[in-house]
Formats: sequence, structure tokens, C-alpha cells
Amino acid sequence: MIDDLKIRPGRGAYVCHSQSCIDEAFNAPKRINALLRVQLPKSVIVEFRQILLEKEINADEKT
Repeated sequence: MIDDLKIRPGRGAYVCHSQSCIDEAFNAPKRINALLRVQLPKSVIVEFRQILLEKEINADEKT
């Protein structure tokens, strides 16, 4: 879940909103799992990456 307001409890990670940052952050699923200290399936990580990229594309279109 994306928490834009940064108010939800639990583990989280900040990823800047540029495509290059998103690509770098999601380059290795093991890295995401290590940072969050959880074991997310690769399919969840891929889906989360796609959501962030779509959000970035939509933000770019509005500006």
C-alpha cells in the first residue's frame, strides 16, 4: 500500500518519485525484502513497482 500521507503504522520505505529511482529500488527483490525485513513474493514486488511507475507517469502528465 502506498501511504502518501505517511500516517499508516507499520514498516515502510521511501522511494523518490523518478523512474530511475524506482527502477533502482526494485532492481533486486532481495533488497526490498531486506530493507522491509519481510519476505514479499516477487509478484507483489513487481506489482508495487508498476503502481509506483504508473503514479509517476500520471504525475508527469498533470504538470
